[in-house]
Amino acid sequence: NQLHNEPTASLSYARAWRLHIGGDRNAGAVEWIPHMALTGGTPRTQAAAGGTIRMGFRLPDDFGQPTIRSSLPSSGSGGTEGFGIHMFAGIEGRAVARDSTIDGNLWVDSHHQESEPLGLEGRLGVVATWRHVDLGFTYAYESRDYKGQEDNHDYGSVWLNWRL
Repeated sequence: NQLHNEPTASLSYARAWRLHIGGDRNAGAVEWIPHMALTGGTPRTQAAAGGTIRMGFRLPDDFGQPTIRSSLPSSGSGGTEGFGIHMFAGIEGRAVARDSTIDGNLWVDSHHQESEPLGLEGRLGVVATWRHVDLGFTYAYESRDYKGQEDNHDYGSVWLNWRL
């Protein structure tokens, strides 16, 4: 079930907005971070939109932590003045026109599955931040990618991030 080698190219655009909902950033605040993304290319063509809500003490100056497959942009200066901690919950919907890992090679006949055109990802987590270092846990859920797939994907990850 190996795909054949072929060149790939892709172009993506992603945008996120950080909206302050309430509270004081240093004493306890709530933020809503909606995002959208478009990707076109030979490996994957999709449109995605979603958002993350986060609540906590000394929220970092960033757009949250993306998962492996989310289209959430992760730029921002990040960091906090001292120790901070927050929880987050996010969701993303995807409309996928083509995914070469499921639909097979573009230029030659290859193994493929019948893909699901709509996908969903949900995530929950907690992050502790000290200056430019984050330590966090994320639990992610992903819907099925192709027809006949037995189970949804769900996984947890512990991560450490150091911004220079």
